[in-house]
Amino acid sequence: MRRLLVVALLLASASCSKDSSTNPTASLEGTWNLSTINGASLPFLLQELDLQATTPTPRVELLSDQIIATGVGTFIETATARVTDATGAFTVPFTDKGTWVLSGTTITFHFDSDGSSGTGSLNGNSFTIGESGFASVYVKQ
Repeated sequence: MRRLLVVALLLASASCSKDSSTNPTASLEGTWNLSTINGASLPFLLQELDLQATTPTPRVELLSDQIIATGVGTFIETATARVTDATGAFTVPFTDKGTWVLSGTTITFHFDSDGSSGTGSLNGNSFTIGESGFASVYVKQ
């Protein structure tokens, strides 16, 4: 009798784990690295160098971007850009933080630095954010 109970419990636990794998609970918690912007890998050219303009503009390339999302709805973003102007090239670190909300597969980020928001879609181990004409794909580390 005891052996049948053990077998029944094993079968029940196996069926429970099978159910949970086919219907997982989505979560944004973890470390996410920017993989592509508009389908192009990094570094991504954000602005081209133009020394002939009335107000010269530097070349700006995004080298990296990472979002670390906590389980309590906050995040920290760290990025690095390379800026090239008439005097040379230098890297610029960037940090922001804020909150995130996940509703189904829709993610909304609220950035503390400027009060802006970005909305995207979670798809397994990646999510895509559409903001300012860019489609940025982040992959879970």
